[in-house]
Amino acid sequence: LFIGAIMLAFFAVFAISTYRQSKTILFEEFSASSKYQLEMTADAVDTHIKDMRYVIATLDQNSMVRAFFSHKDPETLYSSYTKRIQELLLSYTYSFSSIDSIYLYSELSDSVISANTLTAFSSFQDRGWAEYLTDESLNKNMLLFPRAKNGSFPYLLCIMKPLEINGYKAAIILNLNLSKIAHLTTAYSSPYQEVYLVSDDLQV
Repeated sequence: LFIGAIMLAFFAVFAISTYRQSKTILFEEFSASSKYQLEMTADAVDTHIKDMRYVIATLDQNSMVRAFFSHKDPETLYSSYTKRIQELLLSYTYSFSSIDSIYLYSELSDSVISANTLTAFSSFQDRGWAEYLTDESLNKNMLLFPRAKNGSFPYLLCIMKPLEINGYKAAIILNLNLSKIAHLTTAYSSPYQEVYLVSDDLQV
């Protein structure tokens, strides 16, 4: 019994030691793998945001988009103007599955145009971005903020370029569907991973 107790104690110490070492090694491997996945995810999201900024910059240089900002009635400048500019916005929406919508706002004509509507600003439903278009924001190149479309779902990551043209405010608003962000990474195909974005003011 005495020898058996010693052997049992020896094997118990050995088992506990092995378990702790194995647990430490697995935890380190898991942490290293998770950190790598996190870095890859962050790079993918950063790259995608840069691509979206490029889309906005391209739209900003488009002559038809500029005409919408600087003229009350661009139809007098371009034939089938509304159809053509909506097809332009639609082409970007179809090119990137993460894009929920793109809006162009003109204070001069007090209207908003999207891929399928052209309406007065007062009648436009999704106006959650308008509160960010202030005199102070006109000095910034791009704004990036989360919001809810029409005050509910889906949740959006809004990238907005505020403009001032001939003394009138204007803006290019690109809305990313946050539920599609995971599609940019391998997290989408894993049942054990999810992607969360946290803002500077700790909004998840």
